[in-house]
Amino acid sequence: IDYWISEPDKGIFDAMNKGIKAARGEYLLFLNGGDVFLHARGLEQAMRHIQPSDAAILYGDILVEMSYGGELLFKYPDKLNFRYFLEHDLPHQATFIRRQLFDQYGLYDPHNKINADWTFFVLTICKHQVSYRHIPCTFTRFQQGGITETMTKLERVRSQEPFLLEHFGMFYPDILRLVQSERNSLKAKSYRFAAGIAKKILAVYFRLGGRSFGWLEGLKPG
Repeated sequence: IDYWISEPDKGIFDAMNKGIKAARGEYLLFLNGGDVFLHARGLEQAMRHIQPSDAAILYGDILVEMSYGGELLFKYPDKLNFRYFLEHDLPHQATFIRRQLFDQYGLYDPHNKINADWTFFVLTICKHQVSYRHIPCTFTRFQQGGITETMTKLERVRSQEPFLLEHFGMFYPDILRLVQSERNSLKAKSYRFAAGIAKKILAVYFRLGGRSFGWLEGLKPG
């Protein structure tokens, strides 16, 4: 550790902004409470996948310590789009962000207590189409928990209405109709029912000493 500071802040994103201002490296990665590297050389392992003149945002996979026991590997897709971000996010614990992006598009919004990292990714990737790349590497673990992990698509959209209206105002009514129609579809209702049963089965499986295994790509680790 070359630099550290311990002082009061106005929330998690205010603290992350302090780190951004103090950082001098080319890429930034954020570890918060409950986030750890998988092993002592985890960061070094991830750095091997970064190439000269690489993408502005690089994201790996992540191991999730589930609230009902055990661990699941969450694999992120190679291709990202707005539809993906309606329900998911990128893992800040396993995402390298070029520091220049914060100079160009601004810091995290400290008034957005829930999804400031989500809005940053949507702004940079979906609106401004900055370059990104998925790296096939798992080097961090985080503990399941937090309000955003249990949010539905509709709840996420509603919670970020001011942001979406400012940057995607022309499309906001269509976004809202799409999310509402998907939520009311038989497929969505069946998925929520199956997911609830799956979580109960996994909870029993891990309590009986079951081993961890990979989570299906594209599914929410919550």
